Amino acid sequence: MSKLLEIYQNITEQLAVEYQVDWPKTLQQASLKVESQKVPLNQLHTQLIAFSPTQGWYQTLDTVQILALNSTLNLETSDPIICGEFINEQGCSLHIRPQGVHRLVTLYTPNTGESLLSAKYKHVLQSHGLPNGKVAIYKLYWDINETKQPKYSRFLKIQQEKKS
Repeated sequence: MSKLLEIYQNITEQLAVEYQVDWPKTLQQASLKVESQKVPLNQLHTQLIAFSPTQGWYQTLDTVQILALNSTLNLETSDPIICGEFINEQGCSLHIRPQGVHRLVTLYTPNTGESLLSAKYKHVLQSHGLPNGKVAIYKLYWDINETKQPKYSRFLKIQQEKKS
């Protein structure tokens, strides 16, 4: 796999120069274990508390809430969580997505499991009461044999964008 990675990095460097585009040149070998389960809404808060998130975000019917670094997760709402993404001290990510009357909860554990290629990606956050320049950092994972689009994307953190 390292030969494939080397070839990819050489090609993306050449394309970046030729087309003056910032291609994802930082693909790295990575492994990721992915586990999903359907969780009833009445058990979701218990799972979130057990996960002990250090940072993340979640959406209810009324709002999007940001869990700042090392702040306490406040689940004092009567609105159900529709979706969300969190990370804990161990570097595991937990994503929540709607699935009928339940929620699909996916746990991403790095450095174990399937061998993949990965790169970091940032998404500029707008509004939600955040100061300008906040970005959400994600890690995208590609299957080695199917690199047309990422197989997984997992939340890493929210940070202030570094000015160049």
